Amino acid sequence: MLSIPAVTIAAECYGVSIGIHCCPEDAAAVSTHLPLGCNPISPMEAAHRFIFEADPHIEGFYSVKRGLSAKAQAPAQPLEAALRTLQKELHICVAEHATSHAFVHAGVVAWKDRTIILPGCSHAGKSTLVWSLVQAGAVYYSDEYAIFDEHGSVYPFALPIGLRLNHGERRFINPDNVASSPRKPDFIVFARHRSGAKWRPRRLQPAAAVLQLLRHSIAVRRNPVLVLPVLKQVSLQSKAFTGTRGDSKQLLDWLAVLLN
Repeated sequence: MLSIPAVTIAAECYGVSIGIHCCPEDAAAVSTHLPLGCNPISPMEAAHRFIFEADPHIEGFYSVKRGLSAKAQAPAQPLEAALRTLQKELHICVAEHATSHAFVHAGVVAWKDRTIILPGCSHAGKSTLVWSLVQAGAVYYSDEYAIFDEHGSVYPFALPIGLRLNHGERRFINPDNVASSPRKPDFIVFARHRSGAKWRPRRLQPAAAVLQLLRHSIAVRRNPVLVLPVLKQVSLQSKAFTGTRGDSKQLLDWLAVLLN
């Protein structure tokens, strides 16, 4: 626990109330890493609590704990890395417990006036693919979560795009052309990456698309009553494709033809 008096920053996002305990001098930095779309609430209302605290043994290093008596989520890190860890944990908490929206691991862009969902796990190359589309003129929605409401519309969640570099570090980019309103999805593209592969997509029927989306859904086990109908709605109103791709250019060239 924090050894000096702490403040609690509390907010509500997608029906999830969170509180972060931290030292007063860290409050401003912590506040800038709250999930997008948060509204402030009383600390007494926070159902999910986190601790962001300085490491007592290494100056300038911080740890993140989920729960007041939990162990640190990761080894102590420098300030900026620890803040990113905190932000990631807050997002996971919101995605797991959201009461009105279904979260799916996916990149999202709008290109040539069509909305494209690109589901994928971490380290699957979706951030690189999203950045390639943004560079080609797409409007940026997200490179982490597709957030769907009950009608199947997808909402912007425009965090900086995290590109993995060859030596394991990440470069964060803030796109200029960022979405500001929800849209109905037009295409869902399940594009697994394999070096040297050639993109030969096949069309998926809605039922098969739902099953694929479930693999990337965050809260289907916790809240299937919410998630399943939403993903069904998304699949019914979209065209879904699956396949294995090599470099990003293959997919961009295919999409350019598909959207014309």
